[in-house]
Amino acid sequence: MVHISNYIFETYVSIILRCDIKMKINTKVLLNELYKAFALINKTYYNNKLPEAAITIQGNGNRTNVMGWCTVNKVWQDTINNEQKYEIAIIGEYLNRGMFPVISTLMHEMVHLHNLVNGIVDVSRNGTYHNKKFKNVAESHGLIIEHIEKIGWSKTNLTESTIQLLKKSELNENAFSLIRLAPEHFTNGESEVETKSKSRSKSLKYVCPICGNSVRANKEMSLICGEDGAKFELEN
Repeated sequence: MVHISNYIFETYVSIILRCDIKMKINTKVLLNELYKAFALINKTYYNNKLPEAAITIQGNGNRTNVMGWCTVNKVWQDTINNEQKYEIAIIGEYLNRGMFPVISTLMHEMVHLHNLVNGIVDVSRNGTYHNKKFKNVAESHGLIIEHIEKIGWSKTNLTESTIQLLKKSELNENAFSLIRLAPEHFTNGESEVETKSKSRSKSLKYVCPICGNSVRANKEMSLICGEDGAKFELEN
């Protein structure tokens, strides 16, 4: 009876915990998993030599097919410790692709981060083309890279060893079920907050010269398109 009671109790607790995980998925949980993934990849493939980036979740605005980006400057600053950080942004509209594709995007941006801090120019043709330097670094750090016409060695997938690493990790796959709804999900094509704030928006618009995707910011920034490696240009 004791063994049966313990089994029933453990089963009950397991069910409660699983339900609790599903009920409490939010951006805090997701960001925590992204930071954990960053730390795991940094330790495994970079010997912990990458500086920790400020990982953010952002909307894609008017741009399409952009999964993320890494800033070319340290755009975040800890005002207490005077520490500055690069930003790696993951686009919220594509977060529910699942853990492996999202971490593939994260690792793509980590390659750019590695190359930035090591003075490796991984995009050429005026910042519009992922060159073989990007390919070589990426393939030596857990990724498979394929060539795409016009944007170069940009298409990114995980190696089998990376997939197995993630499977054996304690990352919460349920966290990657969260998604930011695009404006077309709303009847009028935009959210209520976006409607009210549109008239007073003073953000700057940056456009990728290759794919035409755009991003808005409240201050001047240097951004690289996570889709094709091109440097965003400020639109007048």
